[in-house]
Amino acid sequence: MKQKDRKGFKNVVLLGFVVLIVICAVVITLVAEKIEDKFNLRWDVTDSQIYSIGDTTKALLKDLDKDITVYTTFQSGQEDLTIQEILKRYKQESGHIKTVNVDPVEKPFFLQQYETDGESIEASSLIIQDNNSEEFRVINGQDLYEWELSEDQLYATGMIAEQRITAAIASIQGGSQTTAYFVTGHGEMNVTEEYYLADTLESDGYKVASYDLVYNNAALTDKDCLLFLSPTTDLTDEEYQITKEFIDNGGRAVYLINLLAGELKNFGKLFEDFGLILEDDLIVEADSKYYLNSQIMIKPELNEESPALRSIIEADAGVVLPRCRGISVEDKENIELIPIAYSSESSYGKVNPYTETLEKEEGDTAGPFLLGVTAENSQTGAKMLLMGNNDFVSTLDNAKHDGNIALFMDSVAWTSGKEESVVIQPKTLVSAPLNITSTAASYRLKVLVIAVIPILILIFGSIVWRRRLSR
Repeated sequence: MKQKDRKGFKNVVLLGFVVLIVICAVVITLVAEKIEDKFNLRWDVTDSQIYSIGDTTKALLKDLDKDITVYTTFQSGQEDLTIQEILKRYKQESGHIKTVNVDPVEKPFFLQQYETDGESIEASSLIIQDNNSEEFRVINGQDLYEWELSEDQLYATGMIAEQRITAAIASIQGGSQTTAYFVTGHGEMNVTEEYYLADTLESDGYKVASYDLVYNNAALTDKDCLLFLSPTTDLTDEEYQITKEFIDNGGRAVYLINLLAGELKNFGKLFEDFGLILEDDLIVEADSKYYLNSQIMIKPELNEESPALRSIIEADAGVVLPRCRGISVEDKENIELIPIAYSSESSYGKVNPYTETLEKEEGDTAGPFLLGVTAENSQTGAKMLLMGNNDFVSTLDNAKHDGNIALFMDSVAWTSGKEESVVIQPKTLVSAPLNITSTAASYRLKVLVIAVIPILILIFGSIVWRRRLSR
C-alpha cells in the first residue's frame, strides 16, 4: 500500500513538474513576443531578404524630419503579414513613422477622404500621410508586388513594397509630388501598352498621367514635367504656343525623338530657343568597342559631369542607344548646355536616313556627335532634355540594358527638379530550384535519400527497441 502511495505521490509530483514547465514555457514565450514586438528582434533568413529594408531606405529614414502615418487598409483576417512585417522595420528605423490599420468594412468612409480625380481606393492599399499637412500618397495593394501571367492566372513573382513605400515617403519629405505628363496627339509612344515606363515612374513617387495639350482638365504648373516620347507628327500652332508659354514661365520638358519622325518645325523652334538643332542623320559607329551587335546600336561615351547621369555613373551601368540622330548646339544667352552622351571619333552620320547601306559614303559627316543634352535657362528656370533617340526605352527588351531605364529615370528626375530618384531592386518571391548538373552527384543523392538514410533510421530504431525490450 505504501508502495502504491509512493507511486501515486511520484506521479502527482511529475504531473506538477510538467504543468510548471508548460506554464514557464508559456510565460517565456509571451515575454519573448513582447520583447520582439518592441525591439523587432527577428532575423530575415529569406534568400532575397524580403522582410528587410536596404541602405537607401535607412538613409532616408535617418534624415526624416516629418511625422508620417502609414495607414494599412486590410480587412480583419485578411492582413498581408509580409507588408506588416516590412512596415515594422520602418518603425524600427525611425520614430517619425507610425502604422495604423483601418478596416474599410468597419470604417467605410475612411478611404473616401483620400480619393482624388474620382478614383476609388481599393482595400489592402497603403495611405502614407504627413501628419502636419494635407500631403499624402496612395499605393494600391497590387502595386506592392510584381506579377506574371501564367495559364490565365496572375502570380506574384517579386516584391517591390520597399521601393514604393520609400519613394512615397521621399516625395512627402520633399514637400510636393511631381506629375509626369505623357503628351499625346502626335503619334507618341503608347504608354498604356508599354506600361512599364509609367509603372517605373510611379514607383519612384511621381504622379503619372496622359496629357493632351489642348483638350485637358488640368492646368500645367511648375511641378509638372512634359514627356514627349517619339512624336511622329508636329505640334499644331496652338499646341506650340501652349508649350512655349509653359516653357517661358519656367516649365520643364523631356524630348526623346527618333529618326524618321517627319518634319517637326514647331518642335524645332522650341529647341532653337535653347540653342539646339536636331539633325536628320543616322549615326553609325565604325569601332566595335562602341556598338553592340550592330553599328547602329551605339554604346555612347557618357559625360560624367552631366546631372542627368547621376545614378548611371554611380552604378557604372552601360547604356545602349539604337538608331541615334545627332544634335547640334549654338550659344544662346542665359542658356547652360551640358552634354549627356557622345558617339566616338570614329563614328559618322548617314545624311540619308533611308540608306540601305551602313558603309560611309561621300557626303556623310564625320563624328563625334552629340547624342543627348540638358539645357537650362538661368533666368526663367526652364529646363529641357533632348535626345535624338527614344528606342532605348521603346520596348522592354531595350530598356533591360543596364543603364537604359536608369537614363530615362535620371532624365526625368533632372528635368523635373527631383533631387534624387529612389531605385531599389525588386526582391524575388520565386524560389530557385536546386539544379544538379552532375549525373554522378545526382545518383549519389538518390542513393543517400532512398537507401542510406532509411537504413540508418531502421538500424537506430532496432537498437533502441532491443534496449527497451531488455529492461
